[in-house]
Amino acid sequence: MPPDSTLALGGQTLQLLPERCAFWQEARTLLLADLHLGKAAHLRHHGLPIPEGHTADDLARLTKAIQRTTPRHVIFCGDFFHAPTAQSPAVLELVTAWRATHPEITFTLITGNHDRDRALPPPACGIRPAGHFLHQHPFHFIHDPAHASGPPAITITGHLHPTAALSAAPGRALSAPCFWYQTIPQILVLPAFSTFTAGVPIRPASHDTIHAIHSGKISPIPPHLCRRKT
Repeated sequence: MPPDSTLALGGQTLQLLPERCAFWQEARTLLLADLHLGKAAHLRHHGLPIPEGHTADDLARLTKAIQRTTPRHVIFCGDFFHAPTAQSPAVLELVTAWRATHPEITFTLITGNHDRDRALPPPACGIRPAGHFLHQHPFHFIHDPAHASGPPAITITGHLHPTAALSAAPGRALSAPCFWYQTIPQILVLPAFSTFTAGVPIRPASHDTIHAIHSGKISPIPPHLCRRKT
């Protein structure tokens, strides 16, 4: 495991994966956020001719991460389905069948701003809702970093869909989803797991740690190389 693809936080080791999730090694727990499953179905419901396939592709990538790490537990830090209308019969059948292939794993959802009322996974999906936060020492799992509890807990969250925007040349920039660890306060923002969701360029402080995902690899990025808004 390359040392530049890990974070040592609170005496624990997080392996950062190109599948857009992190593996907490000591607890054998896979961490990810912002799946937004069924977003294409939601847009079709509103009249946009979006082809399906994103949900199947994202679940296949999650399966790859599971096979790579063999977790006992998976924690979703919010926004499992995109909306109630994302839960089309085809999407629900796909998610339910996928869940049945991992009976040995516990799946827990920290509810986010998209996980409301009828947007919550139905019981047949086998995803256990845990409310708006979950604490497993030394980590505090939530969806929105704005609700971080602060020290001594290390917060792991999503919601921001962070991307590292790098200046490539005048008038050009490269952008990649990234893991963004803010040292003050201690917050790790996970990249959006969904590939059908826009990212937002981050504005890191000089002491932050950034790992970008590009071409199937994890690459540490010095904060000063990130293109900042003016």
